[in-house]
Amino acid sequence: YYVPGHGEDAGLADTTIVYNNGNFANIEHYVPRIRFLHQAGYNLVIWDYRGYGKSLPDANPTPEQFMSDARQVWEYAKTQAPDASKMISYGFSLGGVPATEMALSNEQCALMLEAIFPSISVVTESAATVTLPETFLSAGEYDNVAKLKEITKPTFVFHGDQDRKFPIWASEKLFEAANTEAKDFWLVPGAF
Repeated sequence: YYVPGHGEDAGLADTTIVYNNGNFANIEHYVPRIRFLHQAGYNLVIWDYRGYGKSLPDANPTPEQFMSDARQVWEYAKTQAPDASKMISYGFSLGGVPATEMALSNEQCALMLEAIFPSISVVTESAATVTLPETFLSAGEYDNVAKLKEITKPTFVFHGDQDRKFPIWASEKLFEAANTEAKDFWLVPGAF
């Protein structure tokens, strides 16, 4: 879905954020975040992943399909954005996977990552205390650290200091991997 900005902030009127939500529920669950970004003045492209919400088919995507879908959404966003050179790929939690894929595959203004995981192997290790190589779990599609090493665009990583799902060091690892001088890391006090 394309949600045009309100245009009240001339500095943001041409900037479009492609919002990639987390694993829980569908885009309707993330309306507070989407509303916040819209009220700030951004144009938005939001989407339900294959198998989520109203997206078809209703089966979960393979890693290859997920990455392909992300690239297609970015291409769609470029056709809607007032200025395709002022686009931001924003990922929250699981949304970091398609967000980094979008950044890797396209020119854009910036990459924003909120509480995302470095790789699927880190998720497995933190949830089940099982250590498996990344290639055992996927062919590297979910390895955000490896992708960030190839991304030279401005990158902003932020994480709540009360997050119980992913440890703070996970975001710090992503920040360190970002291959750009134009990067920043914020630890947000009191945020989950």
